[in-house]
Amino acid sequence: MQLLKRLQISEWFQNQLIRKKIMFIYMPVVIIPLCILGFVSYHVYTDAIVKKTVKSVSDNSTLIITRMNGILTNTESAANMLTLNLNKVIFEERISKNEQISDLQLYTQITNQLSYAKLIFPDVESVAFIDKNNVVYGSNLSMETNSELVPGDRMLKKLELTNGSNIWFPMERRNYLVTSPEQPVLTLGKRIVNINTGEQQGYLILNVRESSLSAIYRNIGSIQAGSFIIAHSNGLVVSALDTDKILSPLPEGALRNWVLRAVQPNVIQPSPEGKMLLVSTDIKKLGWKRISTVPYNSLTQDTTKITRLII
Repeated sequence: MQLLKRLQISEWFQNQLIRKKIMFIYMPVVIIPLCILGFVSYHVYTDAIVKKTVKSVSDNSTLIITRMNGILTNTESAANMLTLNLNKVIFEERISKNEQISDLQLYTQITNQLSYAKLIFPDVESVAFIDKNNVVYGSNLSMETNSELVPGDRMLKKLELTNGSNIWFPMERRNYLVTSPEQPVLTLGKRIVNINTGEQQGYLILNVRESSLSAIYRNIGSIQAGSFIIAHSNGLVVSALDTDKILSPLPEGALRNWVLRAVQPNVIQPSPEGKMLLVSTDIKKLGWKRISTVPYNSLTQDTTKITRLII
């Protein structure tokens, strides 16, 4: 039976025109290599573009994180400078003059030092000094609003257990020790002691606005339709160009799982919007990750066109 079928096919082929015989023989020889070439070229070009994108994002991230670290360092320098200056204002001058000064004079001297620190370190949005009697001295009057909430504050409780080192607190919104309750702030705290006796004199609170951080990457390294966020290692968004996302947890899904568990700095993940290239860079001082998301389709659209042209 099979032999009969083969004979029929052979007879059918022999009866075809020479032009058709050539097409039947040579078309596979031409089409199959083209398909292989198209397939290979697609993957080679796609891999090259993904690697180039990862490098570009990583380079931009390095620049952005360097700037952010500069803001953090300047804020810490402001706290250290204020520690010395407040010691001089509160202790040394009063002892050297051997006289009591009025509360108004003390308030003026302290707030002048806070304002001076802001002038020298413009990355610091606002500063407050809380003395051991829980009196609040602010660089802005708004920093002294709701001062009745300050005693017992969790930040002060944590600072009380320190030896005067700089302590960073999480990004948050609050309605005291800030200039605007609506604006998220990153806060640095420091316990102030008499540098001669070690006696506690109060606490420093320095605020950096989230908008100062997001402004850094607003115009740096915008890759096609990609976007940037900064998330804490617990999955909470602490900085983003879309203000509605700030201080909201990452939605359940591949991105959140990757942030919480990932050991790979870059990966391609599915999402409701399609495949996404995810690239992360650690901001170790704060336990944050800067995450760049780039639609995979936007990277491969040119290679798809090339492949179609080849085929």
